Amino acid sequence: IGWKLALEILTRTQARVIEVPIIFTDRIYGETKLTNQVLIDYLVQLWRLYDYRHPGTWQLLKFLIVGFTGLLVDTATLIFLVELFGVDPRTGAVFAFLTAVTTNYLLNRLWTFPYATEPDTGSYLRFLVVCLAGLSVRLIVMHILMEYMGMTGGLLYVGASMIGIVVATGVNFLGSKWFAFSKKPVGASATSEPSHK
Repeated sequence: IGWKLALEILTRTQARVIEVPIIFTDRIYGETKLTNQVLIDYLVQLWRLYDYRHPGTWQLLKFLIVGFTGLLVDTATLIFLVELFGVDPRTGAVFAFLTAVTTNYLLNRLWTFPYATEPDTGSYLRFLVVCLAGLSVRLIVMHILMEYMGMTGGLLYVGASMIGIVVATGVNFLGSKWFAFSKKPVGASATSEPSHK
């Protein structure tokens, strides 16, 4: 993609590098190929090459973006249940979790871990198990903050919920990467890294 061939070769291979000096001169004939589209293609290629060399970093970023959208869905559901129906925040967190986990699954399946080879039903159930583990961590943190740290007045329970979500994020990411969205069925032989073709 684009004109930075050496950059792509160096990124995707273990090539040995030597320098061969050349001299660029001012253009006399024709027109430059450096258009706005070429600049956009270059930025896109930089993004792809970074993803190729550091797939875990980009995967984590996408997981966090998806998690943020889930946080919005989760928090809106929690406030709706507590403020309109008087549900206990800890009980409301369970229903908020069930609402957000499905949207998170779909986005992660399509975007964060698109290489997963498991059937949707199987990966969804495993994703649910992973998120239940994260939910347990979240509820424990919420309980500690509400019962022992005084985060019960006003909308403080929302803060307690968000802190719990942050603490559980690590559990959710690792479980999603290595269990819910595995590249081969669970129990299969060791997997290779996802293809970046």
